[in-house]
Amino acid sequence: MTDKTCRIAVVIPKYGLAGGAEGFAAEVTERLAWNPRYEIHVLARKWKENSPGVTFRRIPRIPAPRFAAPLIFAWLVKRMISTGNYDLVHTHERIFEADLYTLHGVPHRFWVDEVRRKRRSLADYAIDWVEKRIMGKGRCRYYLAVSRLVKEKYLEVFPRLQPAAIEVIHPGIDPARFEKIGGALSRQGFRAARRIGDEEIVILFVSMNFEVKGLDALLSALALIKKEGPGRPFKLLVVGKGRSAGYERKARRLGISAEVIFTGIKDRQEIEEIYLASDIFVLPSLFDTFALVVLEAMAAGLPVVVSGNVGAGDLVCEGENGFVVGDPRDIFALKERILFLFDRDNRERMGQKAAKTAGENTWEGTCERIAAVYERILSGKEDA
Repeated sequence: MTDKTCRIAVVIPKYGLAGGAEGFAAEVTERLAWNPRYEIHVLARKWKENSPGVTFRRIPRIPAPRFAAPLIFAWLVKRMISTGNYDLVHTHERIFEADLYTLHGVPHRFWVDEVRRKRRSLADYAIDWVEKRIMGKGRCRYYLAVSRLVKEKYLEVFPRLQPAAIEVIHPGIDPARFEKIGGALSRQGFRAARRIGDEEIVILFVSMNFEVKGLDALLSALALIKKEGPGRPFKLLVVGKGRSAGYERKARRLGISAEVIFTGIKDRQEIEEIYLASDIFVLPSLFDTFALVVLEAMAAGLPVVVSGNVGAGDLVCEGENGFVVGDPRDIFALKERILFLFDRDNRERMGQKAAKTAGENTWEGTCERIAAVYERILSGKEDA
């Protein structure tokens, strides 16, 4: 293998903008761009500014019916790749073919039939058709899954795939972000501004989809705690976007409206302050391929309670840095795990181990593993 500069095409519709895949692509790509071995070209429709070392090529938008959009996107990317003289194509989106495909979600047919549980549309059939192409009929032979959960679902839907073809590489974290937070004074200030007492346990829930991420179950579990254990003061911080009015009514019906605070959407700096002001992080999601907020909470020193349907559960050591509740609707199991963490000693011990786990899962480590896959692919091409 030579040391020549290799042209890498990275495909993502919205680079570095809102969303897990978009953020993952930007975090990894910009770090890899510092390597003089790689000349990075991002093929995208939209992108964030200030991405040093990255060259952008805009994927045009052609007006078309919704069902045709996945096919047109894949066709446009194929045409752009054919003229780019790239040594390696790494896609974060379903296209016709690539050398490497990062699997951020689950197979589309599984999502429609088992998670969304709705009748398939023409657009669903188009997405499924493109996905079948890249999952076995094209040249792609390397796949990266963001969690074991994602890998398992792809092997179920595409049984001809060999398990060795899919490598699990988790998203990372930047621990330095949380080392810069303002410490005890910032925690006290946040809690005082919201009239949260020093003795109150603050449970944090962060989501942009309250229904899918299990807020119903969490409210019910906390209602049990209040009913069965008077004298255990707590507050629930609900951060993000959802149909909050319905959940506010449910909190009133359950008798815990005084304990629930809906903060709305917060920017990165604000959410970091909220992590610091909290004591426990809970996400009993019905389905989440990873959930980076879990790793962020761990980096801030919070023990976590997640469902068995959360991919970030890969990083949870039961009873060590958090808990995994198998059934996201099991409010009694959820209640018991949360109550265990009401004990200060348990909470602090597990929080320290959560922070250690997060420190071992950095973006730099993620990039090193992806670069190793790049070199494996490039070496195979040069040896061919």
